[in-house]
Amino acid sequence: MTHVEAFSLDERGNARRVALARDGPFVIARVTEAELPVRLQISASDGRGPRPVVTVDLPTAMADAAALRALLAPADPMGASATDDPTRLVHRVARVRDEAGAPRLRPNRLLTRLGREHAQAMCNARRVAHVVDARRGDLEARAARIGLFARSLGEAVARSNDASGALRAVLSSPSHRALVLDRRWTDFGAGTAPDARGRTCLVLVLAAWPRLGSVQR
Repeated sequence: MTHVEAFSLDERGNARRVALARDGPFVIARVTEAELPVRLQISASDGRGPRPVVTVDLPTAMADAAALRALLAPADPMGASATDDPTRLVHRVARVRDEAGAPRLRPNRLLTRLGREHAQAMCNARRVAHVVDARRGDLEARAARIGLFARSLGEAVARSNDASGALRAVLSSPSHRALVLDRRWTDFGAGTAPDARGRTCLVLVLAAWPRLGSVQR
């Protein structure tokens, strides 16, 4: 495993990267008392891309336990069937970014295409990963193949019984939530696909200033 990172989620829904230190074979996440999270997560990369490897819920002084549960597994007021529509997914993410004070994102047709195609590839492979097929490659390779380039690209992947549940999984994961709320993004797309068991694969694709270029053959 490479590129080990730590992320925290606090009781107000703020997700942030946490400083790491090494002590021999151990990796230590440094969290101050003022930043005490309710959820701490370690992520790392392998051949399939970055993914959470450890997630720990920590004790909290928060008085309203119900509010904490709602933060970590929020109910979607639109309902599962409505959230299966990628347009509604974009609106749901926009609302979360608004609540966090992050800039608005532009819906992007090509990013939506990338999300939809990768969601289908994950369902076909029965694997939730950023790289499910070496021929298709990672997000940057897939974007370049359709002539899309950007200053930065980001991707969140999940699978659940429906798109609403998959989105809740993304937003309750500190590393994924930090990615979704990152202020550098300017454009956004979302795609879903059903798998053979009736579950939904979800892919959110984010980009900073995407532009069209020559298509790689």
